[in-house]
Amino acid sequence: MKVLIPTTEKKPDMNTRPARILGSAKSYIIFDTDDNSFTSIENHLFDKHNHIEGDELKTLGVNNVVTEVVCETCYNNIKSAGIDIWEDDKSASIRETTQKLSIGGLFLKNAGEHISMHKMDKATVEKRLLKHVVQEE
Repeated sequence: MKVLIPTTEKKPDMNTRPARILGSAKSYIIFDTDDNSFTSIENHLFDKHNHIEGDELKTLGVNNVVTEVVCETCYNNIKSAGIDIWEDDKSASIRETTQKLSIGGLFLKNAGEHISMHKMDKATVEKRLLKHVVQEE
């Protein structure tokens, strides 16, 4: 599975903080959950009046987007391409975001509502994330 995550730096890595707003990111990381690899691309590759095009993401194999804020136009463009949009709740790094996604600790964005994939409360998500981080070390 390939996941697009907006970043705050032009040359991001896994320790970079995710950008808050999808269309205003300096760059994006495309993280591949199959082999834990990633590539980064600058925002200008996707910038069409500052709106993300779902079809362009599909050509790169992206099938999930993680962001804190997405405008209605980007939301509709991405969803119409069959790509899921997950809400990040201010992760400290791209690594933390991908860990939350892997344990089911992110919420699907659905027309402004938050839908939990596993219906976990925040304490459970944090506990699982801590366990995941400890195992990784």
